[in-house]
Amino acid sequence: MITKIQALTKEEQRLISFLPAGAERPRSQSELAALLYGNASNENKRKVRKLVNQSILDGAPVGSLHRSYNAGYFLITNEDERLAALQTLRTQSSSLIKRADKLRRTALWTN
Repeated sequence: MITKIQALTKEEQRLISFLPAGAERPRSQSELAALLYGNASNENKRKVRKLVNQSILDGAPVGSLHRSYNAGYFLITNEDERLAALQTLRTQSSSLIKRADKLRRTALWTN
């Protein structure tokens, strides 16, 4: 089921305006932080991640690639890009689940 883009906030619209159409040259998290918030501090990079997540939940087709080269965010324009973005999310979620499972079985810290 394909969902339509809901009304985006002004901040989400600003993010979208900085994203390239297509995955050929995704824009890095640091670059987006500098464009949106003035610098690429860790706090501003966290804001970018949160803004990207909310934009996706609001229906914006924002993809990300986490390759050692050409990593960053972009607007998804075709099915190949959608599949690449989904693979990135699957890899991240798998890693999170493994960490949660390990933490569930880890002994508590004692002094």
